[in-house]
Amino acid sequence: MGLFFQSRKSVFSRMFLSFTFVLVILIIGSSFGLYAVFENAGLRMVADANKKILSQISYSANYMNENARNFAFSVFSDPDVTQLMYQHEEDPRLLINMDRLNRLMQTNSFIYSFYIYNSRINQYYWVGDTSYEYPPGTNAKENMLLSVNPNRKKFTPYPRKLELKLRSSDGNPQTVNVFTYVVYELTSNKNVPEGAVIVNVKGEYLDHIIQSLQEKNRIPDTNTFIVDEKGFIISGGKQFLTDTSKMDYVQSILQSNEDSGYSIATINGEKMMVTFVSSDVLGWKFFNVTPYDVITSPIDGIKRTMMILCVGLLLIGFAVSFLISSKISSPIRTLVGSVKNLTKGERIGKNMDEVAWLSQAFTVTHHKAQLLEASERDREYQRRNELLSSLLLDPQTSYEIAHLQSLFAKHNFDFEFGRSYLLLSWRLDHYAEMEAGYSNRDRTLLRYAIANSVNEWLRKEYRCETVDLGEDRLISVLQGGADSFPDEQQDKLEHAIKDIQHWIAANLKLSVTASIGYVHADLSLIQQAYQEVYKISQYRLIFNHGALLKPSSLAKQNTDAYRLSAAKEKQFLDAILAGKFEDMAAVYAEITDELRSYSHDTIVSAILYIIYLTYNSVITLERNSVNKFHVDFNALTMDISRMETLEQITERFHRLFAHISTVMQEQKPKRNTAVAGAIAKLIESNYQDKMLCLEEIANTMNMSKVYIGKLFREAYGQSVADYITDVRFKKATELMNRGITNLNDILNEIGMENSNYFYKLFKVKMGVSFSEYKTKHLEQIVSGKERLGG
Repeated sequence: MGLFFQSRKSVFSRMFLSFTFVLVILIIGSSFGLYAVFENAGLRMVADANKKILSQISYSANYMNENARNFAFSVFSDPDVTQLMYQHEEDPRLLINMDRLNRLMQTNSFIYSFYIYNSRINQYYWVGDTSYEYPPGTNAKENMLLSVNPNRKKFTPYPRKLELKLRSSDGNPQTVNVFTYVVYELTSNKNVPEGAVIVNVKGEYLDHIIQSLQEKNRIPDTNTFIVDEKGFIISGGKQFLTDTSKMDYVQSILQSNEDSGYSIATINGEKMMVTFVSSDVLGWKFFNVTPYDVITSPIDGIKRTMMILCVGLLLIGFAVSFLISSKISSPIRTLVGSVKNLTKGERIGKNMDEVAWLSQAFTVTHHKAQLLEASERDREYQRRNELLSSLLLDPQTSYEIAHLQSLFAKHNFDFEFGRSYLLLSWRLDHYAEMEAGYSNRDRTLLRYAIANSVNEWLRKEYRCETVDLGEDRLISVLQGGADSFPDEQQDKLEHAIKDIQHWIAANLKLSVTASIGYVHADLSLIQQAYQEVYKISQYRLIFNHGALLKPSSLAKQNTDAYRLSAAKEKQFLDAILAGKFEDMAAVYAEITDELRSYSHDTIVSAILYIIYLTYNSVITLERNSVNKFHVDFNALTMDISRMETLEQITERFHRLFAHISTVMQEQKPKRNTAVAGAIAKLIESNYQDKMLCLEEIANTMNMSKVYIGKLFREAYGQSVADYITDVRFKKATELMNRGITNLNDILNEIGMENSNYFYKLFKVKMGVSFSEYKTKHLEQIVSGKERLGG
């Protein structure tokens, strides 16, 4: 045997020990499990039996309570009792009826005695066993019962001990356990009934019932008792009115809301099973306490039998384990030899057994097979993807139907020619951010995951193939039945697409815009179908990321050309030249609101025109002022062309507007002075131009006449028109000083045509008329010449 173990140490011994270990665990676990099952079953059986007995006791207590209440109310409503309760003076004649009341009491075996109380004469009338005398001091106890206590339920039993003694005896009084009921109607000012009936029910009534039911229960050493709401025992003779509220098991049961149940508790150092049942009528708890050993003693015999059986099974298991291990180890050794031959005699390592060596050999082989399979699968995916991509994108690719059918069959495309189809476009949103955050390989894997999820989702209802077109685009070719896409099918398809978008957002954390193309009947027109769905997908620009676009979404788009009104264009240019961000943003918002109803190409053209207007305005500002904005409009145009929604474009324009506004606000004083100086130089250089005016200067400078008029007045303290006039009159006086006095010559030189207007302005500015000034000036010239000649 030792040689056998040694020769098979690496396989046989491990298998034998493993089988043995598992067998031992199973047997031990099963043994403990079966014992626990038997033990729980025994506990439940005893608990159910105890609950049944306690329920019978509870029923008897409720029955006693109902009969006692009925008796008390019948006595209370008796006419003679009424007179005894409310008479102002004791009438001996009424005492004759006491015998009748005594006989009435004797017909109810559970009634011990009752009293009739009259508060007006402070008198109790005893009805009961006449061999006992009414003990002294009892009035005080009865008065306590008669006091109206709001915390005690009305007409409920009150457990107490009566102390009575024989009339013929001078010994200690006898104690009787009773449940007392008090029935009254009217109360006095002292909160004490004016008249009442006090009925005492024998406590031994319930004790006899408990004893009789316990005798039927064959479980020895059990203790059954009743506890009221305060935790006092109200049964059991000597235990009567014993306080158990401090005991843990009693306290937990009193505080629970369960009507019945059982638990295991330790009482006086001994393990006990406590069963209880509640009475909703009386509010009492009925307890049964049974020693745990008494319950489990029958199960101990089963336990011993099971241990013997387990030992036998264990010995049999050892033998079976030995035989199985021997049978299995032999083929393994044979397999090891065969694998060694296939692996060119590779040896087993010192710290490696045959199974581990086989596992390693199979793992290496399986890994190589997986690599080959994955490589082939990737190549086939690429070939399928390239075929569909060329059909969609390459205008040079054109196949006859027969050849196309053979290609589809070769690559296992599940399409049927002659059935209608449509294309779905999937465009990844925020692709610029994806390019920055993911490598090219990661982006390819994400598109692959999207393609797989789309195929898996849609192939439940359709024939579907999804092709990766690179960058942010995927296309699904979708084919249904003969009548593929009626309205109800369209609705179903839209719901499926939305579910796919939600799945991609939740699991891949990506946003995807989906587009549904037009239905086509001929697969040879698939390039046309692609161009159509691509144009539809471009309307993400308007409908934003995550949208579902379809042909009906574009039905209301205006296909006419869009022309920006001259007034709106001027308003936009004035806002830029004024450098007010709010005005620029407001005019831009009005323009884009109008553009939303136009086609994609029209919107793109309008956006480019807005960039052009902004560029011209910035160039004008830089040429006519000291402002330098440093805006690369080529980069801006490329940046905006890559944006996917109008919201993104708007945000980019807002940043441009804010930059323009900030530069102009920072350079405003210098800019105003420079612009005003440029205007002044323009006037001084072109004063001879008869058309020179504020509007011509504004057109020349490509600026608003209101803006430059206000700016010039702030810098020079006068209007542009006044400055032009001043320059022209200054030049006129210079001409006259040089001897040119002919009015027409002067007007031609200074760029004025209206001689009357010139006369009026000359007199206003010079203080004398033109002729007076000329005469005076000529005289000065003549006198100057004479002095020179003399």
